[in-house]
Amino acid sequence: MKSWKQQQEKKQAKNEMDGRRAHGRRRARTDGRRVRRLILVFAAVHYFHRKMAEDATSTNSEDEALLEVLGLTSLGCMANEDDEEDDSVNERNGTCHDASRRIPLSLNGIPAPSPSTTASILDELDLPTLYRHDQVVIFPGDLSVPAQTMRKMTEDLIWGSSSSVPPCAGANGTCRRGLECDRTYETIRVIKRKRRNDGDNGDCKGVVQTAQQNGDDKNDKETAGNNDEEQYEMEERRVLTRLENFVPQHAGWSELCLDYLARLISALCGQPMVLYKEKLNIKPPGGSGFAPHLDSPSLRVALGDDGPQHFVTVMVAIDDMTVRNGCLRVVRGPHGERNHVEVALPKTGGNPDGDGRAGAIPEELASALEFEDVVVKGGTIAAFGGWVPHRSAVNASPFARRAVFLTYNPASEGSCRQMYYDKMKEMREGWRRQVGLAGREQQQQLTEDERLEMEALASIPKI
Repeated sequence: MKSWKQQQEKKQAKNEMDGRRAHGRRRARTDGRRVRRLILVFAAVHYFHRKMAEDATSTNSEDEALLEVLGLTSLGCMANEDDEEDDSVNERNGTCHDASRRIPLSLNGIPAPSPSTTASILDELDLPTLYRHDQVVIFPGDLSVPAQTMRKMTEDLIWGSSSSVPPCAGANGTCRRGLECDRTYETIRVIKRKRRNDGDNGDCKGVVQTAQQNGDDKNDKETAGNNDEEQYEMEERRVLTRLENFVPQHAGWSELCLDYLARLISALCGQPMVLYKEKLNIKPPGGSGFAPHLDSPSLRVALGDDGPQHFVTVMVAIDDMTVRNGCLRVVRGPHGERNHVEVALPKTGGNPDGDGRAGAIPEELASALEFEDVVVKGGTIAAFGGWVPHRSAVNASPFARRAVFLTYNPASEGSCRQMYYDKMKEMREGWRRQVGLAGREQQQQLTEDERLEMEALASIPKI
């Protein structure tokens, strides 16, 4: 018969063995989870690179492609809804894509169709007639710019990370961050989530929203209140929202704007057209929209009677444009200088990029207009006349919505792009002196917000 001591030793040995086995099982489960996570990460990276290589059109951006891999299907549902909207718009505009017709690409990834091919595509859909009647045209997919090309050139423009970017004129001959161009910043509100026990606010992990969307904040905060470890706070941030005056500094943008699109819009209008100005809008999540306005009245302000009088705006979507992310909205019709909606008079002595800018449509008139959403895929090209009312709404999606807007005028009215930017610079500097900011700027008495405002261009009055 075993002694009590032997029984205790046997029991202890059994407990130790059971503990080691349990530890082994826990470690195996942990290792299994780690392996599964690594497999998921490698699969996501592989899928991400494959999506980028194929320039997949089913996702709006690299972020959405990754979320699709990770199984976050809520965005996929939104994409499906947008696809249905996109199909309906394409059917209405006749912008069907002929898979058998392949347009060659240049070394910069820009479409390079022959003049006969371009004319054939435009005549097939009778787009010149459609433009004369509606003053709005969405070009077919055959003529679109690859979305991957547009996104790459946009990153080059912001960060200056491509061999297509010429060296900046720095003291040491190295390229500074991004290209030299006019930049606009906007203040947006960010919902941040942080740990209560963590003194540091940490990185932003919430959703960017504007004041128009803060109705959901209450529910979010009530949910956070039930969690002992998490809470939310609102923070204001300044983000880049617009770039201007950049085309000559980048080989790809020069080829796109000065060659391909100039030839395309010339074929549409039936006369040679030249670039007048360019701007790239970056509407961040929560970024505000643009109030209803016309382009021609404001475009004539800088040069007056000495500059061009007729304008056509070409939009190239960089990301997919949807109702949710604040797509362009236009009013079709035979708009012109003798047949256009009334606009408000600009403020005398006002900001040439803000309240002193012509072309704003009073809200009571805009509410009676039938605006149509331009829901298109990234890389799609659209054109509308200078007297077409247009606007856009807040970006309510979790991703940025980017698009480039290029204004062309008839070559017979002169090539005035540099004159325009020189005159606008003079007008802006004059306004700064008028409001007393120029002297303070020289004396370095500006606050950080004022300094950023002075470095940026304002925009058309926001919604």
